[in-house]
Amino acid sequence: MVANPNITDVSVLDDYQPPPSTDTYLGIGHRYLYDAAQSIGEDLGFRLIKNNIEITNKGNRAFISLFFDTGLANLPFMVGVRSCYDKSAKVAIVSGAGIMVCSNLCAWGDMMVFRKHTPNAKDDLKNLIENMKSQAVPRYRSAIHWSNETKKRDLTDTQGKKIIGSALATGLVPHRAFLQAMEHWEKPPFIEFVGERNLWGVYNALTYGVHLTPTNSRLQTAINVTNYIKDIQERNALL
Repeated sequence: MVANPNITDVSVLDDYQPPPSTDTYLGIGHRYLYDAAQSIGEDLGFRLIKNNIEITNKGNRAFISLFFDTGLANLPFMVGVRSCYDKSAKVAIVSGAGIMVCSNLCAWGDMMVFRKHTPNAKDDLKNLIENMKSQAVPRYRSAIHWSNETKKRDLTDTQGKKIIGSALATGLVPHRAFLQAMEHWEKPPFIEFVGERNLWGVYNALTYGVHLTPTNSRLQTAINVTNYIKDIQERNALL
């Protein structure tokens, strides 16, 4: 069998074991959480097609994103993990059609689970994950429906630039992110967004620019951008 070049060998996580458990702290391995995240997608009937694994702070922190094929081209189901041995943040597992898991400790998705490393954490995580799985598919389908609706909103080049410009003028995104979003709108860097001259294309241009916002405000900016585009969609308004 030929290895999938988009999937990093998960055994890299085995090199970083959690600290010993105590009466008040339960060590939960990066690999354990990776396997739990993978089971979410596979239990829903999806196939793993790509992963991203980032390990920082001498192995004490791991940030993981898994991408699953659902049969919908370019719209994978995603599961993310934030795992910190150094108690810098709770365990986080997020899922949906769009997620954010960053080394600045941001973790966000359509559905989110957070848990401290207390002695009963594994049992609680199992229950929380089961609840996530029970709602994941409807939430994912809702997100896909929204993306399809935004694709129906065709825009001229000028309309797209006005929407991005308004995001800058109202303080929604900083100037650097605005410039990146404008470049994305004019010439998308990814093949899947070429030809998307619609509200979906603008949304992806803005979210691409969000990655250049300061780390301490990146998550909130991403949420604000999503709400901004949703407001345009719901009001049937074009700038």
